[in-house]
Amino acid sequence: TPATRYPRWHLFTDMVKVEDVFAAAKRAGATTAAIYWPVTGCNPNVDYLLNEYFFYDPSETLEEGFARQGSSPEMLAIARKNAHLIPNDRENSNGQLRRKDEFDDFLMACTCDVIRTYQPDLMLVHNSWPDSLRHQHRAVCMREWRHHKGDCGE
Repeated sequence: TPATRYPRWHLFTDMVKVEDVFAAAKRAGATTAAIYWPVTGCNPNVDYLLNEYFFYDPSETLEEGFARQGSSPEMLAIARKNAHLIPNDRENSNGQLRRKDEFDDFLMACTCDVIRTYQPDLMLVHNSWPDSLRHQHRAVCMREWRHHKGDCGE
């Protein structure tokens, strides 16, 4: 069922009722990219898109999930190239991707590939681990982030 496939969550850009930064950038002639940026699913103003999506349907492959969210064949190739960086224990008991710090390795590798290959004028990237910590603890200061991840991610 659609409820099983997609939870009550804002995944798709049609939830946004005002012009977003991607539309403004496209209007100005810029190329755009979004890596795990919230509420960008199927956004026609994002040239290079991997929407924030945690594969709620365990039978869905990486490519199927991102394709349903609006990723182009070029972005599916980037996701496929970096899929080995998704942690082996990537799934929780519901089969959904976990929001772990190691998952950001996949996101950052995809980000780097987009920058190297396409050099978008505007790129927004949303790391899942700091976001998860902020949701869990209401706020995370940079000192706490460095303590968890090591100074500057080392």
